[in-house]
Amino acid sequence: MSKDLKIEFVKISKKFGGVQALENVTFSINMNEIHSIVGENGAGKSTLLRILGGDIRPTSGDIYLRGRKVYFNEPKDARVHGISVIYQELKLCPNMNALQNAFLGNEKKTLYGLNIVEMQKELLSILESLGVKNINIFAPVKLLSLSVQQILEISRALLHGAEIIVMDEPTSALTLEEASNLLRIIKELKIIGKTIVYVSHRLEEVMNISDNITVLRDGKYIATVKKNEVTKRDLVRLMVGGVRDYEKKRISGKVGNKILEVRNLTK
Repeated sequence: MSKDLKIEFVKISKKFGGVQALENVTFSINMNEIHSIVGENGAGKSTLLRILGGDIRPTSGDIYLRGRKVYFNEPKDARVHGISVIYQELKLCPNMNALQNAFLGNEKKTLYGLNIVEMQKELLSILESLGVKNINIFAPVKLLSLSVQQILEISRALLHGAEIIVMDEPTSALTLEEASNLLRIIKELKIIGKTIVYVSHRLEEVMNISDNITVLRDGKYIATVKKNEVTKRDLVRLMVGGVRDYEKKRISGKVGNKILEVRNLTK
């Protein structure tokens, strides 16, 4: 296997009972790039991420990291190899503050307890490197916006030494402004030498930040393309097997009567 590659998936397959979620998926992700994985629902994207993150094991196939075969029996194994996965459902403790969450399981200690000063210094340094300011790191996470919580997850990954950061639909619940800020941070991560694996249904984002894009369809590898050599329409064709099919899916069905209306909702 080539040693200048960060990650290589070789004939990865995964079955859940009688369902073939992935079938002989083989492709590579280069060092220090933003690599997006796209496909329709059921394409196998999340299953592949869960395998990379150590949450599940493949039925067959291998993963190579820096030219060496690796085995992940649990998420801790992936973290030891510098891989951190940030799922749609963030794994934060809502009643703990941001600083405590960032160092959870990786606390700095002295003879007398936690070294809060050193922890604060490290977290603020990470946030500064990402161009993030004005976060109250002593506020309970449940009081922070979703976008700030995602930034906190990224910071925690960096504090744990992650070199490969995997993100699953990170902007799905964000406003346009929040999503734009997150995409800026992802680009900053590449600048400081990290590898980003990015999964999203939003092709505009994919075309904005990616270096390379891998397309999955029905659990199978379709293609890996350079962002600058394809259009969004090309990606759609690869994802669904034809633009006409995609357009039919988007316009089919009759719009029915309004069943829900919300006005002036405040939380």
